[in-house]
Amino acid sequence: MAKQVHQVIDQLPEVRITNFMWDRCAAGKGYREFTTSMLADPKIQDIRLNPTDQVECGVTGSEPPAVCVKIKKSENIEELQFDMVVFAPLMKGNPMVSEVTQSLQVELDKHGFVTAVNEKLRTFSTRIEGVFVAGTAHEPKDIQESSTHGAAAAGGILSLLVPGRKLTVNPATAVVDSEICGGCKLCPSVCTYKAIEFDQEKRVSIINELLCRGCGACAAFCPSAAIEARHFTDKQIWAEIESCCLNK
Repeated sequence: MAKQVHQVIDQLPEVRITNFMWDRCAAGKGYREFTTSMLADPKIQDIRLNPTDQVECGVTGSEPPAVCVKIKKSENIEELQFDMVVFAPLMKGNPMVSEVTQSLQVELDKHGFVTAVNEKLRTFSTRIEGVFVAGTAHEPKDIQESSTHGAAAAGGILSLLVPGRKLTVNPATAVVDSEICGGCKLCPSVCTYKAIEFDQEKRVSIINELLCRGCGACAAFCPSAAIEARHFTDKQIWAEIESCCLNK
């Protein structure tokens, strides 16, 4: 929107612009500085709205017709008229994506975007090995960011398509003691990697070691202490703590 304002002012020097906003977010490199400098132009009036304020638009019956903007603040209503109104609505995840993510066992955040394995590094990789995400399926992005993100995802895919490549298994996976497991079915709900299944016949949980990433969430959550994280057992952790205390 700041870019469009810049172009309008450049083409129509006599224009006057009013900017209504509840919130502003510019996450790209240099975006915040550009937006701040652009909106500092004296031709632009900034009107910040409260979360409870409502805005309605309608066309007046005057000649020539104009756009009437009504701002409802509690019991007060303010009306302003403009030649043109442009909306910049909040971007949300596409509801149709949920059907694909459910079949791929990929998580969505509360806004409907695909969750990456790390929001700082490898944002194109999901928690499921071999499933990638790019563009606005991950978070709100413009065309340039989406293109760059798509190229990164393509690079991640090509790095896996190596002839003769063998799948590696994480040695620090979790393991279930079937003798202790009470069959409460709580561990599958906390596993973000969808690596735990429940065996209805044996009434115990089973961990798929190819999917498990050894995060330890299931081991910490298990009420019967039937799950143990390899190489991070209670005995090993207590030994590390004791060693640190003795060395100190």
